[in-house]
Amino acid sequence: MYICRILLGLILGAALAVCREDVKGSADHPLFPVRVEGYAISTYAVEPSGSYGFRTSPIRIVQGRYTKIEYFLNDPDRHPGGAAIRVHYQTRLPASAIVQNDADVLVWRTAWNGGEIWAELHAPVHGKGRYYFLRLVESTPQAASLVSAFDSGGSLTLDIRFGPGRSDILPASDPVIAELARMLRARPSVVVALEAHSDDSGTPEGDLRLTQARAESVAIALVDAGIGARRLKPKGKGHEQPVADNRTEEGRTKNRRVEIRRIP
Repeated sequence: MYICRILLGLILGAALAVCREDVKGSADHPLFPVRVEGYAISTYAVEPSGSYGFRTSPIRIVQGRYTKIEYFLNDPDRHPGGAAIRVHYQTRLPASAIVQNDADVLVWRTAWNGGEIWAELHAPVHGKGRYYFLRLVESTPQAASLVSAFDSGGSLTLDIRFGPGRSDILPASDPVIAELARMLRARPSVVVALEAHSDDSGTPEGDLRLTQARAESVAIALVDAGIGARRLKPKGKGHEQPVADNRTEEGRTKNRRVEIRRIP
C-alpha cells in the first residue's frame, strides 16, 4: 500500500509538472499576447479554413482562420477567479470592440491585418478560474488584395509566427505562406528580400542570428511551395528597427515581424 501511494504521488507529480508547460507548438495569439500570469496552454489548435459560432445574440458563425486556445492553472491557491480574468482581457481592446458581455463570455470584433478578427473569452464571472478558453477567427485578405498592396507599395509586413526564441514556423502561419507563394507565382519575375525582425529581449548578436534563421525558414517554406530560391533573399535584421515600444508586450509582439520587400 505504501509503495502504491508513492507511485501514485510520482504519477500525479509528473502530470502536474506537464500541466505547467505549454503544449508543444502552441503560442499566445498576437491579439492577446499577454496571458493571465501563471497559466499554461493545455489545448491548442489552428484550422486555416475553419469556422466558429460566437455566443452573441443570436449566435454569429464566422469563417476564416480559427484558433482554439485553452489555459489551465493547476494550483487552486492561485486561481484568480473568472472576473479577474475578464478584467485582464478587457484592458487589451477598446470597449467599442465588445459585441457581447454576459456572465459567461466576452466577445470582441475588431479590424485585423487588413481584415477583421472575432474573439471569444469563456471565463464565467462567478467561476474559480481554473480554466479559461479563447476562440478566435481571422478573416485574411484574398491573394488579389495582397498582390495589389505589394504592387502599389513594394513591401508588406507578414503575420508569420514562430515558436518563442525559435525559427520554426508555427502551423498558424501556413495560410500566410500559401498566400505569399500564390502572390509570387503571379509575379514570376519579381525578386524579394525577406527581412525578419525581433524585439530587444536578446543580445544584438543573438537576435541577429535568430532573425537570420527565421528569414531563412520563410525562404525554405516558399521554396517548398514552388518558388525559386534565387528569387528570395533572406536577411535577419535583429532588433535595431523597432516599429513599436519594446517596453510593452504588445509593442514587442509588433516588433517580432517579417517584412517582404521587392528588389528592383
